[in-house]
Amino acid sequence: MKKIVLLALSSFLLIVTKTNAQVGLGTATPNASAQLDVTATNKGVLIPRLSLTSASDAATVPTPATYLMVMNTNAALPAGAGLYANMGTPAAPNWTKIGPALNTWLLTGNAGTVDGTNFIGTTDNVPFNIRVNNQKAGRIEFLNRNTFWGYQAGANGGGAGNTGTGYRALASNSAGSGNTAHGESALQQNTSGNNNTAFGTVTLQANTTGDNNTATGAFALFANTTGYGNIASGYYALRYNTTGNYNTAVGLNALIINETGFYNTAIGAGANVGANNLTNATAIGHGAIVSASNKVRIGNGNVTVIEGPVAYSFPSDKRFKYDVKNDVPGLEFIKKLTPVTYYFDENKLNEFTTTGILRQAQDDIRQAQDDNSMAQYAAYTGEKQLHTGFLAQDVEKAAQSLGYNFDGVHAPANNKDHYSLAYSQFIMPLVKGMQEQQQIIEEQKTDIETLKAQVAELSKAVKALTIKN
Repeated sequence: MKKIVLLALSSFLLIVTKTNAQVGLGTATPNASAQLDVTATNKGVLIPRLSLTSASDAATVPTPATYLMVMNTNAALPAGAGLYANMGTPAAPNWTKIGPALNTWLLTGNAGTVDGTNFIGTTDNVPFNIRVNNQKAGRIEFLNRNTFWGYQAGANGGGAGNTGTGYRALASNSAGSGNTAHGESALQQNTSGNNNTAFGTVTLQANTTGDNNTATGAFALFANTTGYGNIASGYYALRYNTTGNYNTAVGLNALIINETGFYNTAIGAGANVGANNLTNATAIGHGAIVSASNKVRIGNGNVTVIEGPVAYSFPSDKRFKYDVKNDVPGLEFIKKLTPVTYYFDENKLNEFTTTGILRQAQDDIRQAQDDNSMAQYAAYTGEKQLHTGFLAQDVEKAAQSLGYNFDGVHAPANNKDHYSLAYSQFIMPLVKGMQEQQQIIEEQKTDIETLKAQVAELSKAVKALTIKN
């Protein structure tokens, strides 16, 4: 019996070691495509079972062949226990689990997830990147509290507490913190500017180091580089501002001309300054253009009435006035004034105060938005109206002839500014003139009474002489 078993085993080994021989276990006709065909209805194949220490374990199985398979029993490996194959080389093994790995991403959805346990992300404090067509579409940085969504948004990373949404939003940011950018290329060139807020296409696009700016609307604060503390709300608001600070613009094209000016305010579509470097100038109302620093302009040329429920008041407390002098000219000044009637050309004034930058901006806007009537700057289109008043140059000349520094005349502060008159300031010379005139009247009254008395005495004397004769 032993001789038969040994003979059979020898035959089997001879067959197995024969080059290209097929082996069939449980079948006499192995499948033509299989080198080894194991056939059974109630049993399986049990391959070697061992405990790998890591994915690069080169000690448990010395110099393992590439594609060598083992059954790993060590559940502590990242992918857990299971069937592994060496996808590396004998000298540098790379044990890879065969079949579905633990917590794999399923294209048809993941069932049985547990909130707080199952998630998409990283566990090693490395930013989580989302890609589309192998291009980065999103980035979340837990440690720096940054969130970016959009192609090349936040491309440089850096800074903390930033949020960028849109193509190249905050793309150059390296050290700036607390910035929020929503829109294509919003805050695109920002490097170290902090606490800026940009909502709209290319808002604050050129900003590099400016801080604390807020821009809402396409192209708002587009050219700003280092300016800070600016607020722009509206399409093209503060469009050309570069280094100006603390400006406030609300409305389509508001303060569009300002470049380096600061503390300026414009409220209303097209409300603007007449030069790019004014200070503390204010324009209120559609198309209002203020032409000098420390000046306020209300309304455009179409405005015919400015009113309120109470009269406008000036601070006039005696306690705060100093170097008070009673030197206001009266009749002499008033006699030199020449009241006239006239018509005013608002179109000519607007053309005079409009700079090349403003005209170029108008052309750009008209070309990009032909159907937007709000993009057109105000022009006088009302009824021809007769006015009564003075000519500012004549008033200035009259005051200068008397050596009177009259604050009712505003002379041009720059080549785009114009003369204007504060008619309320004429009240004081008029009052002084009336006082001087009243003094003359009182003196004349006294003289008349004296003359009347003298006439009475002469009448008596004449009467007495007549009776005597």
